[in-house]
Amino acid sequence: MPITNLKAFNAMSDALMKEAEITLTSTASLEVHALGMSFSDLSFERDLPIEGFTGFSDPEPVIEKIELTTCTSSEYLININVTLNNTARMGLDCIGALNMSLYYGQDYLGYAVSQKPELGIPRGVSDQAYLITVDANDVSISSMVLSALTGSTQFYIVGNNPYVTTHGQFVEALSNVNMSVPSSSGSLTNLDIGSSCNLLSLLS
Repeated sequence: MPITNLKAFNAMSDALMKEAEITLTSTASLEVHALGMSFSDLSFERDLPIEGFTGFSDPEPVIEKIELTTCTSSEYLININVTLNNTARMGLDCIGALNMSLYYGQDYLGYAVSQKPELGIPRGVSDQAYLITVDANDVSISSMVLSALTGSTQFYIVGNNPYVTTHGQFVEALSNVNMSVPSSSGSLTNLDIGSSCNLLSLLS
């Protein structure tokens, strides 16, 4: 279906991301022919309730696995697996590889690119995977690593960058995503660290 009013579509998408439910109003002008009689300009209007995503906050997404794969003098690469339960009756397909911002608490870590671009945000439970690129010159990850080792990591996945998606019609809606993502109980107590990373150096 072609989008003829991008402003209205952006407003609808934005509301869908943040609200538990929105209402769309469908209108039509009908012309009816029956039993040799014609009726024209008959107005039809119906409200259509649509369940929203509520910011993906109920239930919260959960980090199942975190792996610090690469450490160099210029950057760290981190793989994060997230379980997302979309309880709404609609999903987002064909939105490409999402490019989100990742925060540990209030601290910006880096940008997170979806590793399953074909997945989108489907209905129900899905396993999302992100590759995080962290600038080693600007960001210290010692507190994040320490929290990960104790199993108490709290991340925020945020859509606040202009490259969140290559599909322009979804940029405004996805820019309002702010998902609180705690670790599942005990899942990070054995943090996976790649051979190029030195744990003592990371904690110093």
